[in-house]
Amino acid sequence: MAENSGVILNCSVAGSISGRADGLVRANAGTIMYCRSTASVTGGSGLAGENSGTIVACSATGDVTDGPAGLVGENSGTIRYSYATGDVQASEDLAGGLVAANSGGISYCYATGNVWAEGKAAGLVASNEGIITHCYATGSGGMALVSDEYGDGMVLGCYALAEADGGGINDGLSIVLTDMRMRRQECFVGWDFTGTNLDGSFDHWTMPDDGGYPILTTIEGPDSVGTGTPDDPYLIEAYPQLLAVSREPTAWYRLLNDIGLEGQSFSIPIIPAFWGHLDGADHSISNFVLTGDQNLGVFGTLYPEAIVTNLSIRRARVMLVSEQYSPESTGIGILAARNRGMISGCSVIAEVAVSSSGLLGNVGGLIGINEAGEIHGCSARISLGYQSLESRGALDDCGGLVGTNTGTIHQCLASIYGNVAFQCLGGLIGRNAGSVADCYADGYVSGSFGVRMPSVSFIPLGGLIGFNTGSVSRCHAVAGIIVASNVTALFHGGGLVGENLEGPIVASYFLSEADGGGPVNGWGTALSDTGTKHQASYVGWDFETVWTMCEGKDYPRLRWEGVVCEE
Repeated sequence: MAENSGVILNCSVAGSISGRADGLVRANAGTIMYCRSTASVTGGSGLAGENSGTIVACSATGDVTDGPAGLVGENSGTIRYSYATGDVQASEDLAGGLVAANSGGISYCYATGNVWAEGKAAGLVASNEGIITHCYATGSGGMALVSDEYGDGMVLGCYALAEADGGGINDGLSIVLTDMRMRRQECFVGWDFTGTNLDGSFDHWTMPDDGGYPILTTIEGPDSVGTGTPDDPYLIEAYPQLLAVSREPTAWYRLLNDIGLEGQSFSIPIIPAFWGHLDGADHSISNFVLTGDQNLGVFGTLYPEAIVTNLSIRRARVMLVSEQYSPESTGIGILAARNRGMISGCSVIAEVAVSSSGLLGNVGGLIGINEAGEIHGCSARISLGYQSLESRGALDDCGGLVGTNTGTIHQCLASIYGNVAFQCLGGLIGRNAGSVADCYADGYVSGSFGVRMPSVSFIPLGGLIGFNTGSVSRCHAVAGIIVASNVTALFHGGGLVGENLEGPIVASYFLSEADGGGPVNGWGTALSDTGTKHQASYVGWDFETVWTMCEGKDYPRLRWEGVVCEE
């Protein structure tokens, strides 16, 4: 393959490859996961020639002749949980056991092949201007780990085999171990191994039973218990098994434990594409960071066959980083960037920080874009603000639950608290062209007009929905709305819907502006604070099976929330 800008999963290459070609792909700007090459390569690198995207859990085991690297020639993206074992003989100036030239990030990787080049050669990376963490190399022929003694890059927590035991020349950057010590887990200080939680819960590495060097649990560790069928789903107990869902994205899975990710940062979805069934079993995935400007979430795309149920996301943080105008981004949602399947009983609690001077679109607390998918009985509670005053970018089609909806959303809620520049924002949904029923939103939003936003004719902000062309039935909003003075002339605001174009709105209500809600604009019925707390105000609503309320004390809540009224 010449170029990849999408997702490649579970592919393999074998045989012999020649003619200035690479093992799998010439240039990767997308995502490659769980792919392997056993081919011998002449004229290229073991897996990819160039990587500006993400490579996760991949391997190359064939020898490379007249090429620069065992895995990737030039890396400006991310490489994680990957390895190369073939020898590398380069015809050019650089030879790396894993990567020839790195200006990106490499973590939890290793290389064991011997290297040779006319210029710089090293067991792991020949030329490094990026960041390399928790990696090792054992090959000879060049420097032990990295050949750039005075390069601009960083090397943290990395190890190499001593020259006397068959490794490379001491580079002054890696921690050198003898063969005996390379086989002992306790010598890799700060690394996270299976079998103990004293070093963390990720379990990146394990020691093989035959007494060899560390191997990656993500690729070679024990598989999940189960067979992946509806009656016997794979059981997910720890992070490596969660990451391994991408191996079989059409199978059935169930969480056995809460999975804490200890602040780990992801610039791509943990599971880029999913067609299967994942039951969270009321467990959570927590304490992680998503960073980027598009396609962010625990899941990337949930396809029509996918079902995700009873999963909670806790203590998540999203860093929206972009210097471009990206209103047509592929979606940013803490659970999933894009949903075409079924999501039920899921919840999110997250902080979203804008560290951008550009415009980002399709941002939701739960889902970025709900594209003909179904969301039932879900919730999101998010805060939304700026990382610094220097980067005051804006958001388009942003919602507490979903950024853009063309599917079905029912019996869901969102709480959003924010102070941002926006182009279209809603307490529940930013832009709705689908069906919304029996939902509500609360919170408090203060918005302004982004100084670098393109010119627009109006700016919709709604307590429930920003811009609506779909249907809204039996919904309410008690979200407070405040707009800065510099946006008043363009502001189209409403306590329920900011702007509505021929979308039917039935039996839906909002808290009046005088009582802390939003303004009247003809869509939805305004209620006083007292009115919101009486069942008689909500004509045609089902308070037997869908809604409940503590009469005179609180506004309607969804029955599945389990609210108990005090006497």
